[in-house]
Amino acid sequence: MGGYSMNRILKKTAVMIMAAAIGVSMNYQGEAVFAGTNNNITKQARYVEPEEWNRTEIKAYQFDSTDKFENYLLTGGAHLYNKNFKQSDRMVKITVEDPGYFVVSADTDGDGSQKVKLYDSTKKKVLAQTTSDGDLEYGRLAKTGETFYIQLPAKIDKIIITSGVIKDEFGSMKASDTYYESGTGAATYHPFSISKRSAVEFNISAINRKGGETYAYIEKKEKGVWKRLDNTVKIEPASYDDDFIHGLQKGEYRLLIKAPKTQLNAVSFTKSSKSKNVAYKKSKAKSISLNKEISNIYTTGEKAERWYKVKVTSSKKKRRLEFGEDTVSGGYKFTIYKAGSKKVFKTIKVTQEASGKMVTLPKKKGTYYFKISKLTKKTNGVYEIGYY
Repeated sequence: MGGYSMNRILKKTAVMIMAAAIGVSMNYQGEAVFAGTNNNITKQARYVEPEEWNRTEIKAYQFDSTDKFENYLLTGGAHLYNKNFKQSDRMVKITVEDPGYFVVSADTDGDGSQKVKLYDSTKKKVLAQTTSDGDLEYGRLAKTGETFYIQLPAKIDKIIITSGVIKDEFGSMKASDTYYESGTGAATYHPFSISKRSAVEFNISAINRKGGETYAYIEKKEKGVWKRLDNTVKIEPASYDDDFIHGLQKGEYRLLIKAPKTQLNAVSFTKSSKSKNVAYKKSKAKSISLNKEISNIYTTGEKAERWYKVKVTSSKKKRRLEFGEDTVSGGYKFTIYKAGSKKVFKTIKVTQEASGKMVTLPKKKGTYYFKISKLTKKTNGVYEIGYY
């Protein structure tokens, strides 16, 4: 996720701020003042801009996570520039106030006509510039006191500049927030809690292309002892879509991360509660309608087999079942039976290596039952079934 996730946050926030700024500039007429003699008083408008607009210098402050940084941007931490920016060299100086992962963005109206460039402290080396969609985005580790310069175009309609620093370490985690941490060569531990049975998706991005691989796994606290849940996940450098999903019960957990000192990781997780609305007997099998999908999870503590069924109501068209999974270890076995027969119609095993699988049903009316079971004791995560 790294710069990738941060850019999404900056872009979303800047769009909201840009919309608000456009509304203000269109509707705000300024402060009323009066001029003239006693018999000829006229009302004039004096334009007054917020102090955060058209600043020649900006300070990049540190925040513990992206959530706190986004709140800062939405409550006055973003800077708008318009035609009233008068700096002769068109440069805006940005000073890093605290160490960490420095991020900066410049968002224009989006037509690409307003060219913006980011320079290093010498004002000579270009670090980034606006793309065809009119956005500039940049991020890297920075030290206290480092300076950067953004050069704005001679003619400005509206441009939003946002900048800040995310702390380069973290302890406990909360859902839907993003944290940054440089590798230490040793394991670091990050506690989090789950209040309801949930599918929990982690995203870890190893940002530095040549920084080396990152490794991670989950542990659960049971009777005061931390116990490992499943296999180690390997995150390749500069891969921004490394997600892994766990099925977790209510409880206390921690994420273990190990990375070389040359690597910087962006870490986040989301959770989605899952009702345990399943059937453990064939006679009570849950029905799946045509052109519908269902999904649920197994946690490490859940072992019992589960039952589902589908009905083929026409003999004119072949129907199919699709089975999928998203787990860190193990997988699922789907055993299919036709109603009225004890003989197995088909057995499907779906693992990480096998990905999703499909079964075509005969052109005959009837009901098909299928039983789901775990392939290993450690299996936990999501299973998916679609009927088409």
